[in-house]
Amino acid sequence: MTDPEPTLTGLRGEIDRLDDALVDVLARRARLVAAIGSLKGADGSPVMRPGREAEILRRLLARADGDLDGAAMVRIFREIVSAAVRQQGVFSVAASMPATGPSCWALARDHYGAATPIKPMAGPAQVVAAVADGTVSVGIVPYPMSEEAPPWWPPLMAEGVPRVVARLPAAEGLAPADGCTEGLALAMMTPEPSGDDRSLVALEIEKGLGRSRVRDGFDAAELTVRSTWSHSVGEHDHPVGYLAEVDGFLAPESPALASLAVTLGEAAPRIAVIGAFAVPPRLGAGPESGGPPPGEGS
Repeated sequence: MTDPEPTLTGLRGEIDRLDDALVDVLARRARLVAAIGSLKGADGSPVMRPGREAEILRRLLARADGDLDGAAMVRIFREIVSAAVRQQGVFSVAASMPATGPSCWALARDHYGAATPIKPMAGPAQVVAAVADGTVSVGIVPYPMSEEAPPWWPPLMAEGVPRVVARLPAAEGLAPADGCTEGLALAMMTPEPSGDDRSLVALEIEKGLGRSRVRDGFDAAELTVRSTWSHSVGEHDHPVGYLAEVDGFLAPESPALASLAVTLGEAAPRIAVIGAFAVPPRLGAGPESGGPPPGEGS
C-alpha cells in the first residue's frame, strides 16, 4: 500500500502537534533555567553569559544547516535567551539615543527582546554612567568612531568600571533599518571567551608618538589589529587616546599586553583591556530588522 496523499487538514494538524511540542520543550527549558538561576544566586554568578550565548548560537546555526532561515533563527534564539535572563533576575537595558546622531534603540530591542525594559539615554556617556551605578544591567553604545567628541571609551580604562562584553547585532546581516547599525554592550562583569573573539585595547600615548610606531608595537606583541580609533585629549603635550580592536581574547594579565607595554615604553603610560566580545557569525542577506523607537513612526 502507498501512503495517502497529504491533505491540507492533515498537514495543519501535524503543525499543531509540533507547536504543542515546542511549547512543552520551552516550558521544560524554563524549568531548567529556574534551577540554574537558583544555583547562580547561591554562588553570585552573573545571570547574563554573552560568551556562552555566542557559543550556543554558533552551534544552533550549524545544526540548522540551511533547513531554517538563519536570520529568523537568530531572532528566535535571542528572544528565548533574553526571556531566560529576565527569568533569573531583574534585567534592564540602557540605549544611547541622542537628540542628534544615531539611536541604539532598535539595536538594543533586536538583541535583548521585546519584553526587556529599555531606558533611553541622552548619549553614550550617560549609558556608561547608568551601567556603572547599577541603574541598568546592560548599556548599548555605538561602535567607536575616530575623533568623536567626546569618545565614550576612555573612562573604561579605569578599574571597577563597565566592560565591553558583546558586539551587536548578534549576527552579521541583522543590522536594524534605522539608527546604529552596530554597537557594543557594556556591563559590570568580566568578559568571557567564546572560542572566536576580539578584544579592545585602549592606550594613552604621548602626542608625539606616531600611529605607525603604535602599530609596530602591536605587531611586535603578535597582536593582529583589525581596527583602530584615536582622539586628541587637550592641546599641546597632552596625551592621545588610542583604541585598537585585536584578534583573540585578552585578559588584563595577558603576556601580549606586557610585551606591548615594553615595546612602547614611557610613550604609552597607560594600556588597558576595556573588554572583549564574540565575533558575530555571518548570515546571508535577509530582511531588515528593527523598528522606530517609542514616539517615532506610526
